[in-house]
Amino acid sequence: MKTSKILLTFALLGTLTVANAQERLTSSEAKHYAQLTRQNPSLLANAPLHVEADLEKAVAIAMDDLGGLLIPRIDLSEGSESDVGTEPIAIGELWLRNLTLEKNGWGISSSQLNVVIVNTEEGRVRAPRCILAVSKTDDNKPVLMIYGKNEQPLLTLPLSKVQKHQAKPLDMVASDDGKVDLCINGQYQASFSVAELYL
Repeated sequence: MKTSKILLTFALLGTLTVANAQERLTSSEAKHYAQLTRQNPSLLANAPLHVEADLEKAVAIAMDDLGGLLIPRIDLSEGSESDVGTEPIAIGELWLRNLTLEKNGWGISSSQLNVVIVNTEEGRVRAPRCILAVSKTDDNKPVLMIYGKNEQPLLTLPLSKVQKHQAKPLDMVASDDGKVDLCINGQYQASFSVAELYL
């Protein structure tokens, strides 16, 4: 599976900055696509963790036929991730367009993803929906967990301390080398990669 030429930098709960060929969608466009994901709530009910999504604060990017949409949890506030324990707490959703997560250098197969059919102006789209969660390890180190369709996360990533300014709770920055940095409230950051996946 070919790694897409995309770098996504997510600062959960904030603004999206885009580099190179990435296009940042307007707030109204991102909100529109977020609302489309709620066409059939029953399709979202079987997720490993429940998320009360804040559609007003969605951010989205696109490059040709590739894209990503981030939707934070509705009550996610600065500092809320510092109170978590070893049980995962959902903080938002990541929706992908013709992309999948990478693990050990390979794209994760669609059989492990929660693929949802969404009706858009361009037709029916099969989009993987991932749940984002945070927790702490037994030795009290924070981690980001990304879930697909199963109870076990697809990825568990260490969160390191950072200091970044964010205007909103969810921030996504994109460049062109397949790496992904996700930053929560400008305070914690994790990294992963994405690969092309056409469904």
